[in-house]
Amino acid sequence: MTARRAADAGWSPWTGLLFFVPLVNYAVMLALCFAPSSANSTWDEWSTKRDGRDQFQSAALGVAACIGIGLLGLAVNVWGGDSYGASLFLATPFVLGAVSGFVYNRGGVRQHLHDA
Repeated sequence: MTARRAADAGWSPWTGLLFFVPLVNYAVMLALCFAPSSANSTWDEWSTKRDGRDQFQSAALGVAACIGIGLLGLAVNVWGGDSYGASLFLATPFVLGAVSGFVYNRGGVRQHLHDA
């Protein structure tokens, strides 16, 4: 919801990741409450552009990005930080979903097989 509201205000949808930064998240949500909707919404811009990749290639790139980030998160949190904390169980899954969804859809919104 934070990403969609940021895009509606003309900000980058990646602003939604600030939701996980303590105290900053309150400032961002407050700013988004008062930010007017933009006529040039970046959400529409992101959802309509196409790059010509097919669904399989987009999905494969999304899975590859997910695996890479998952392994990086595991290494940093468990082996580097020696901790099974909130960053491993909350932030890592959120970032996995955000990045894999971004990589899959970055060339434009993909049509589901049942909609074809």
